[in-house]
Amino acid sequence: MVRAALETLGGKAHLVLYDKGGKPRASLKTQGDGTILILYDNAGKTRAGLGTAGDETGLDLDDEAGKPRASMFAQGDAADLELSDNAGKLRANLATDSDGSELALSDKAGKRRIGLGTSSDDTGLALYDGEYAGVDYH
Repeated sequence: MVRAALETLGGKAHLVLYDKGGKPRASLKTQGDGTILILYDNAGKTRAGLGTAGDETGLDLDDEAGKPRASMFAQGDAADLELSDNAGKLRANLATDSDGSELALSDKAGKRRIGLGTSSDDTGLALYDGEYAGVDYH
């Protein structure tokens, strides 16, 4: 039987949805000035989280091992997308705001290798040797 429970944790409302086996599958709670929705897999591990706090909204996606694989957030005029590999290392980042955008790609050690960006008055491409000593092309 699927059930839902409204719980109070630390004086905060927390709604939990359970599957027929009694495992939590989703929870919705308030935290600070925000709200968080968490989704769990069949093993009860957190796989996705969607939250708001103030003017920020974020989405996190985890793999079966619980490592972050994709993350997005938006706040004000800025937005950011991060993609990580199965070791949890950041491999790609795309960020934008009212002044410009940037794409950064990293190697399997998590070291930045390529950066491409634009702003209101500049465009650039940077190639890195893994130690952040780069060659910039404008």
